[in-house]
Amino acid sequence: MAYRRRLICKKKQPDERKQGMKRQSFRRFVAMVGIVTLLGSNFADALCVYAAEDVQDCSVYQYTGENSGTGSASDASYAEDPDSKDSYGDEMDNGPVSGSNTGDTSASPSVADRNIRLTAECIDADDHDSVISGHENDALPSFDGTLDLMTAPFEIEGYSYLEARIGGTVADSLSENVAEEKNGTEKTYFWISSDGVKTDLKEDTKVTFVYRQSGKAVKVNASCVDEFGDEIEKQYSDISLPEFDSDGILTLDDAENPPVKVLPVWKGIFKLVKYSYVRATVDGTIITGLKREEAKTAGEGTGTDGLEESYVYSYTADGTEWTRITEDTTVKFEYTDGRKTDFTYEDDNVVVTATLQHAGTIPDDAELKVTPVTADTEGYNYDAYMQALNNSAQKITGKTAADSSPEFTEENTLLYDVAFTADKTDADGNVIAGEKEEYEPTEGMVKISMTFKKKQLSEDLKAENADDVMVAHLPLENSVKETVPTTKDATDIKASDVRVDIVSRDTSVSTGKNDELDFSLDSFSMMGIFNVGLLGASGNQHTVTFSVEGKTDLIDPESVDDGKTATAPDASVISSEVNTSNRTFINWSASTTSDAAYDFSTAEVKEDITLYAYCDFKGYNRSVAAL
Repeated sequence: MAYRRRLICKKKQPDERKQGMKRQSFRRFVAMVGIVTLLGSNFADALCVYAAEDVQDCSVYQYTGENSGTGSASDASYAEDPDSKDSYGDEMDNGPVSGSNTGDTSASPSVADRNIRLTAECIDADDHDSVISGHENDALPSFDGTLDLMTAPFEIEGYSYLEARIGGTVADSLSENVAEEKNGTEKTYFWISSDGVKTDLKEDTKVTFVYRQSGKAVKVNASCVDEFGDEIEKQYSDISLPEFDSDGILTLDDAENPPVKVLPVWKGIFKLVKYSYVRATVDGTIITGLKREEAKTAGEGTGTDGLEESYVYSYTADGTEWTRITEDTTVKFEYTDGRKTDFTYEDDNVVVTATLQHAGTIPDDAELKVTPVTADTEGYNYDAYMQALNNSAQKITGKTAADSSPEFTEENTLLYDVAFTADKTDADGNVIAGEKEEYEPTEGMVKISMTFKKKQLSEDLKAENADDVMVAHLPLENSVKETVPTTKDATDIKASDVRVDIVSRDTSVSTGKNDELDFSLDSFSMMGIFNVGLLGASGNQHTVTFSVEGKTDLIDPESVDDGKTATAPDASVISSEVNTSNRTFINWSASTTSDAAYDFSTAEVKEDITLYAYCDFKGYNRSVAAL
């Protein structure tokens, strides 16, 4: 039996109608307009009497005639609906209206307004959960009842589906409840988490679908290096990875079970050096393990199906989150010969270890001292160092002059004074009580390893991964350094007295279980550690270092975005060092054994590189000026 709502308006006596007429007439008129719209061409069947000055109350009836679509009023029976409401969701009045607020026309929200809105986004787990281009605000896939979130909602070329998250929690399913109401259909939703917990949605929600880059077969090998990234022995360079376990995992954080058992290595004729394993890194990130998975990639001549077996690799820094390796990569296995001299400093905030490449290059009684420097630190000239960084912002971040220059502030930059200090002595070698002076290593490099006890990299600098962190060495110019015993005492300096050098040699970062930072230097002074992401830099840059006569401080290093080309330095900069009566500067080369000219116009920079100045010598073959 079909039914249609009809509005029956009944006339009251003149002495009763005045009290509620104004309040009811407008609302009933709106109700009638809705009914007319609903009935359409069958409006002639509706029984409605309306007179603004006579209407006092209306009741809603249900038309239950057999011929609901074409029948006449005479074919129908009517029954009053006592629970009916008007178009505003209010109870219909059947009598005089009491109260003085006869002009109230407020409305409650419609069902459409109350329904929860669902949207979706797709992110790349292999790119630090960044949103996949074109999938920032997807419409949720249509579903009837329950949406299975354990299967891929969208097919995205180059990606495979991993999981769904709601509010940061992994979700297995999303369900809807549909309730039919007199003024529309109301939908409510709930979801089930991966551990079986049911949660009702009470507000508009975005569902995050997590994808991984599709398995791309890459070549991954390994090289064994010392703490300074130097090759231990040729036989341990560019070697195959060791065996993975039955789950496809290679554990790399167990010093008792090294990935490669390096045999004692002969250094010269009489020196036998034994190495022990320290850790592994991938592109500067300290890792704890590798994972290998089988992948199928198209191949030629490999069988009837045209497929060949290959592997997809991932690494982890904390044992829980895995990052896909998407290009050919060399994993560095770091070893130590146990003969380097270590100095350690520790306080409530950091642990810093300095490892000398050559023992005996600083006094035996020297101490490693590390001082965090802020605007409130006694001594120093904090503003001069920060201004020096800001003056070099374009060089550091790779932005052009047309871009708005980023600003180094205490929110995005940490300053540390790292130094070897010892008692100051007079001309006769006698110790001057209470006075200290700084010492620099006479030769070789010093590796600095910093562990941040309070996770200053990830908490204070908001660094999310190794690419976010950059280190700058901020030494004083020699003319200033010679006038003060320590960096702390250099308070009367200007920004121009501070040199800004980007540290690129073997820099490693971990923001996993502990915040750790490693880098190597050949001298000490102030260090600036900052988040290039907060500065607006690309976070994926490489440093080009220029070496002239073995010196890398004559020409400022250049920061180059990944895949871009470097800019050739002005030849006049090195004329005083190279151009003499016996030799002439020829070109830059990326090799220390070949004078092949480096092509600045086409060579894409994909990693940190050093370019060497080559010269012609009269009466001799061309030679490397940097050696």
